[in-house]
Amino acid sequence: MAKFNRRDFLKTVGQGTVAAGLGAGFSETAWLNVNEAHAAENSSASKVYTAGNSSAIFDKTLLSNSVFAEQPLSFNPVPPERIGIVTDPRAKEKLGTGGAGRQVETGVFIQPNGDLLFKVYAPNVQKVEIHLLAMEPRPNIALERQPDGMHTGVFPFDPTFCGPMSSDVYFDGTLIIYPYFPVFWHRERPVNFIEIPDPETGYIYIKDVPHGAFSREIFRSKTFNNWQRCMVYTPPAYQEGGKYPVLYLQAGGGENETTWEYNGRAAHILDNLLAEGKCKPFVVVTCDGGVKYPEKLPGRGESIPGFRDMLINDVIPFIESRYRV
Repeated sequence: MAKFNRRDFLKTVGQGTVAAGLGAGFSETAWLNVNEAHAAENSSASKVYTAGNSSAIFDKTLLSNSVFAEQPLSFNPVPPERIGIVTDPRAKEKLGTGGAGRQVETGVFIQPNGDLLFKVYAPNVQKVEIHLLAMEPRPNIALERQPDGMHTGVFPFDPTFCGPMSSDVYFDGTLIIYPYFPVFWHRERPVNFIEIPDPETGYIYIKDVPHGAFSREIFRSKTFNNWQRCMVYTPPAYQEGGKYPVLYLQAGGGENETTWEYNGRAAHILDNLLAEGKCKPFVVVTCDGGVKYPEKLPGRGESIPGFRDMLINDVIPFIESRYRV
């Protein structure tokens, strides 16, 4: 299986070389195992992270693209956080504000030079740390606590890692999911992430081109005797008829069926490549790579992976019966 990341997917599809069979019986099926965490190959163990002072490299139009706000839970940006909300009726009357509080901008903000500005409002927390998971060594960013309860910090742009960066947020040493950072699925759990602009992958951005559909499909898995879900990308012209090749695009074992839509941005990449005539249209299917049998591996206490069986016995027959592939 070929291991590659978003940049490699873009280059491979753009060159029309997506092809790797499960065997002679699956000549139209591409099997790709994807590993997004490639930064270790390009990072230095002695790297020192300090506040960036580089000049602007990203324009406002690019940084305002909807791809930076898009996440599984929302397409538009999260509204500003409202703080100082008062619920006690007597306090509301005394303050004369209706108890609505005020709005403040919190979250992570990409600067024109690529730096990341973190702003976390946590007045009852003494220490906020951001651990960036996709880089080696993993930087731990300790935010500076301000008198008003805001915690702020800057992480400088690092060209050795761009794209989706999973981030653990700690409040006084306790791991949380911070609601004002985007959230996706990674490492077998929900996790905050940051979409860092990448000069080499302009095809991930949402552009004024025909867009395909990314659909949810529920199917019955005989392998696990339960219901499972897969996601299916169909190109813009799919509704016009005809048969299409199909790519079963798989992330790592800790990822699921949403990974290549929200981590990899595969649909945007394909829409843009198709619009420029740089690849041929095909259907893409993504599945949960973490499905396992209830039985444990001898001596290891780990469940037995069952993705391959589910793909061959359940997913492929389902897709071939439902789609023109």
